[in-house]
Amino acid sequence: MGPVISPDITVHVVWYGTWKPAQKRIIREFINSFSAPIRRSPSVSDWWKVVQLYTNQTGSNISRTVTMGQEKNDRLLSQGRMLTRLSVQLVIKAAIKAKKNPLPAQSKGGLYFGWEIRKRLCPGLCVYPFAIPDYARRAVKPFKSPNGEVGVDVMISAITHKMAEMATNPLVNAWYASSDPADPVEIADLCIGKYGVRI
Repeated sequence: MGPVISPDITVHVVWYGTWKPAQKRIIREFINSFSAPIRRSPSVSDWWKVVQLYTNQTGSNISRTVTMGQEKNDRLLSQGRMLTRLSVQLVIKAAIKAKKNPLPAQSKGGLYFGWEIRKRLCPGLCVYPFAIPDYARRAVKPFKSPNGEVGVDVMISAITHKMAEMATNPLVNAWYASSDPADPVEIADLCIGKYGVRI
């Protein structure tokens, strides 16, 4: 079994394209809520405690501490209007190597995200569970967007998915359920599409 991310986790962000201050605030607050004291359950920190139960080969747990790190803007869409996996890597690399206010190159506990908010959404698929695909409309009702920003709320769902997988399987040799590490079924994949209580 390989390592998990046991050092404190710092999330560094590249805001790709045009973001409203309120959208950035929602995501910052969400990231900082991973380590926040629990005031009400269920909470993000309740959920993160479950992720923390995963250990590496030495018995070290995933870090409890997750904080928002440094941020950089790429308003001019340096990699074009549609990001791919490779272009996200190039956006992050450019932010780390920037001459002015670069993101820190943090090898232990540093997670880097390049986030893009789109003006047009693909209703029913990309914004599930806040919209329902046509084929499931009779069986399922959409959830209410908790922040009133459907694009940001869907992104938060994706962030939780990726945070859990990066923390438990950073080198694709720790926690996954399939027999093929080249195509792992990671912990967040096991509960994809399962959401908590309705708001």
